[in-house]
Amino acid sequence: ATLRARFGRPDEILIYDHGKREPEVVNIPAATSGHGGGDFGTMSSFLRVLRGEEKALTDVRTSLESHLLAFAAEDARLSGQMIDMAEYRAQAEMVTGD
Repeated sequence: ATLRARFGRPDEILIYDHGKREPEVVNIPAATSGHGGGDFGTMSSFLRVLRGEEKALTDVRTSLESHLLAFAAEDARLSGQMIDMAEYRAQAEMVTGD
């Protein structure tokens, strides 16, 4: 199958089965807030952790590492170059002083 996405009004994913003429259309519900509602969920979870109502799913170091990977991926996309994560981490630590 081939997947295609259309974003606008409406947002949808089209699934083209190679044996059929018409695609299957999967409608994507409208976002209720930033990042498709994810910002609200993230902040709600963060507040529950601060209140002691739940345990964090990841520690701070793991969260920072995932953000660093996302930033490196964007830098690689923009530059068209591979990123050496050891060098990238060292550079980030120099900037932050950690």
